[in-house]
Amino acid sequence: MIRISEKEIIHAFKNNDRLFIRNLYAIHLPVISRYVSHNNGEADDAKDLIQQAMLIVFQKVRSNEFELTCSFKTYLYSICKNLWLKELRKKKVENKTSFDPEDMEEGEVFVEVENEYDYSIQYFLYRWHFHNLSSICRDLLKMTLAKVSYDEIAEKLNFMDGDIARKKKYRCKELLIKRIKSDPRFKDFEEDEK
Repeated sequence: MIRISEKEIIHAFKNNDRLFIRNLYAIHLPVISRYVSHNNGEADDAKDLIQQAMLIVFQKVRSNEFELTCSFKTYLYSICKNLWLKELRKKKVENKTSFDPEDMEEGEVFVEVENEYDYSIQYFLYRWHFHNLSSICRDLLKMTLAKVSYDEIAEKLNFMDGDIARKKKYRCKELLIKRIKSDPRFKDFEEDEK
């Protein structure tokens, strides 16, 4: 198998190189599928698992925390294994973890994913619902995060004054929070936190 460098992965994820990322997915899915199927899972579970792992890699690259100290295959496998073990614990399924040494190159590497996984879910939900807001709400919230004054926002978005911009920002923010909290994925996340 071709060894993929840290630099190539960072470049691909930072530049949203869909072909490269799709190829990574296709190359590594069989190993993850084999692991999941040997541990109380199905093909769809493996697909979901590798997507979650890729999201974690994406988050780590974007936050400049991505560092390879092993092959990418080992790194990804470790994330998937930890995510799957967490899923099994959540489902209270007895884990019969099987491990095929042929699947690994440098031995097993532990990658702590609990916090990254939780952060990835939160970030995904926020981004999903943020992008489904109206363009005015998105622009308004972006400007307030960038510390643009309400008077400037009113001028740029054609509101009568800064007070209207402030009220509109409050309504947009409340709408975003309401949508996130009503999302079934958020409810699943909340239950995991208890």
